[in-house]
Amino acid sequence: MEYILANKYTFIFVLVRVSMILTFGVLYSDKRVSKPFKIALIFLITMVLTPVVPTDSIVNISEYDFVSILITEAILGFIIGFISNMITHTIIMAGSIIDTQGGFGMAQIFDPTTHSQTSVVAQLMLLVGSLCFLLNNFHITFLSIVMDSFKFIPIGEVIDLTSVIQVVVSCISISLCISLPIIGIIFMIDVILGISTKTMPQLNLFSVGFIVKICATMVLMYMYIFILNNVVTMVTSVIFDFLSNLS
Repeated sequence: MEYILANKYTFIFVLVRVSMILTFGVLYSDKRVSKPFKIALIFLITMVLTPVVPTDSIVNISEYDFVSILITEAILGFIIGFISNMITHTIIMAGSIIDTQGGFGMAQIFDPTTHSQTSVVAQLMLLVGSLCFLLNNFHITFLSIVMDSFKFIPIGEVIDLTSVIQVVVSCISISLCISLPIIGIIFMIDVILGISTKTMPQLNLFSVGFIVKICATMVLMYMYIFILNNVVTMVTSVIFDFLSNLS
C-alpha cells in the first residue's frame, strides 16, 4: 500500500486503462457479469500491475501531462476493449446474416444484456460461442493480454489507428465467411424453388419457400453448432494475435 501511495500516478493510469478494457472488453462487458465482481477484478489487476509497470516516464509530471496521459489511457483501454469485443460482434453479425437469408429476419427477441433486439440464430450462436469461449479458457488468456499490454504499450504511448480499422474490416470478412456455407445452401434452395415454380405454376412459392427455408436453416444450424467451437477459436486467435502485437 505504501508503494501505491508513493506511485499514485501509476496506480491511477493503470486503473483507468484496465477499467476501460474490462468495461468494453469481450465477455467481461456482458451485463450478466456482476458489477461487484467486475470492480473487484479491476482493482485486483491494478494492485498486481502497479508495482511492475515502468514509471520512468511519469515521474514529476505536470497537471497538463497528467490529464493528457489520463485521456490517452482511457482511449487506449477503450480501443483494446472494443477490438476484443469484435469476437462477439463477428459471431452476432454472422448469425444476423444467416437469419436474414434463412427466413428468421422478422423473428426478433429482446436481449437483456445489450438492451436491444437480436435475431434468433444470432442469439443462439452468441450463447454457444460464449460457452466455447469459456471452455477454451480464452477469458484467462484475455486477462493475460491485458496485463501484457503495459509491456508492449507503455503508459502515455499513442498507437496507430490504421491497424484498428484493418482488424475491423477483417472481422467483417470473417463473419461473411462464417455465414457463407449456409447462405450458399439457402441460395441453392431458392434456385430449386424457382425452377419448381416454373414447372409447376400452381405452387405457391412464397408460402412453400418460406417454410422450406426455415426448416433447412434449422437443420443446418443444428449441424453448424458442432463446428462452432472451431469458429470461435479461429476468430479469437485472430483478435488475440492482433492485440498481442498492438503497439
